[in-house]
Amino acid sequence: MQLLADLKKICAHLKLSFSKVEVVRKTAFALDTSKKKLVVMDEKDHPYFKTIDLRNIDACTVKVDYKSIAAGDLDDKSMDAFIDEVQLQISHIDPSKSVNIRFYDTDENNVSDLQLLIDKATDWRDKITAVLPRKVQMRA
Repeated sequence: MQLLADLKKICAHLKLSFSKVEVVRKTAFALDTSKKKLVVMDEKDHPYFKTIDLRNIDACTVKVDYKSIAAGDLDDKSMDAFIDEVQLQISHIDPSKSVNIRFYDTDENNVSDLQLLIDKATDWRDKITAVLPRKVQMRA
């Protein structure tokens, strides 16, 4: 997979040693827990990537956006059918450097993949939160 190969080259160039590396949908993630760095590369932005210094992160959350629900729609559909988007929100102390990473989008994904992608977003939230400064972890 080209995305993963390119991510590994970037990590080597930046002299980062990643303890956790994963490709989810069309986005590659690499986390260096010792240097508190996260590298994110999206296929849409390829060959560009984001390096996030987790020492400057204020919060990391999973955000779920819903479509509008008409009266009676919940009688024959589950709440999952109304989820429009799931994002991992990484809030930087400088709001202009905050990052939203889309894990699920109804236009690009099948609802059958929803729970897996929510689990992946939650897993990355937990991995990132574990590396954040202690005072931020307490609020998460």
